[in-house]
Amino acid sequence: MALKNNDLPKPVQHWFTSNIGALLARGVKTRPQLIRQQHSRNKDQLSLFVAFCDPASPRLYEFTAATHEAFTSIELTALLDNPEAYTDSLVSGDRFFVCTNGQRDACCAIYGMRVYAELTRQCGDAAWQTTHLGGHRFAATLASLPTGAVYGQLEPVDVTGLIHAHKAGELLLPKLRGLSSLDSVSQWADIALRERSGHAQSGRYLLQERDSQDGVERRVFLDSHDNSRHEIFLKPVSETIEFQASCGEGNRKTRKLYQVQSPDTD
Repeated sequence: MALKNNDLPKPVQHWFTSNIGALLARGVKTRPQLIRQQHSRNKDQLSLFVAFCDPASPRLYEFTAATHEAFTSIELTALLDNPEAYTDSLVSGDRFFVCTNGQRDACCAIYGMRVYAELTRQCGDAAWQTTHLGGHRFAATLASLPTGAVYGQLEPVDVTGLIHAHKAGELLLPKLRGLSSLDSVSQWADIALRERSGHAQSGRYLLQERDSQDGVERRVFLDSHDNSRHEIFLKPVSETIEFQASCGEGNRKTRKLYQVQSPDTD
C-alpha cells in the first residue's frame, strides 16, 4: 500500500517494484514502508533501511543520499549474494519505527505520536515514524529492526523498558505482538513458549518445523542456547471473537483464537 499511495519519482517507484519482485523470486518476504523523522539533524539527507529479520542472524543496512533517485543504483539482491561488500552500511543496534499514519486510522496518529515523541527524547535518531504496520487496533504499534519484533498497545511509559530490553538483546514480552519473520500461528507459538520459559532473548528460539493435523497446529522450536527442542500445539477454539478494528465507528472484524495444548520439551 505504501508504494501505491505516494509521490515518489516514477523511476524510484519502478526501482522499488523491480527489486521487491527480485527478492520475492528468491523467496524473501518483503514489506516496504515509508518513513520520516521530524527531529532529524540532517534535513537534506535521505535514508534507506534494508532489514533482514532472520532470528538467527538479523542485520540492518542504512544507505543515505541527497535524492531518492540516488538509491536506484542499489540492487537489493546483492545484499544476499555479496553481503561482505556492504559491511560499511551495517547499522549497530536497533532502530524503532512507530506507525503514525493518521490517514489510515486516527488511533495511529493519536497514540503513535505520543510514543514517537518519547522515543525521540530517549534515543534520538534511532526513532522514526512509519506508514501503516497493520493492526491499528493495537495502536500505538511499533516495529524494531533488525529483530523484526512488532509491538502493540505501547504507551510513552513503556519506552524506557523497550529501549533497555533491546540494548540487552531481549524483547519486551508484555507488549510483543510477534516476530515478523514468523507466520501468524508461529507467532502465537513463539509467544506462548516465551511466556512459559520466561526467556526474552530475541534470537533464542528458532522455528524448525511447522505442520497441521486435524485442525491442530504444531510448531517445533530449537533453543539456540542449549539445543533443546520445544514442541508447541495450538488448537483453534470453536468460537471467534469480534473486535473494534480501529477508531472508526462500525469498523468491526472477527478473528480465530488458539489454545495452547501441553507444550513439551525434549
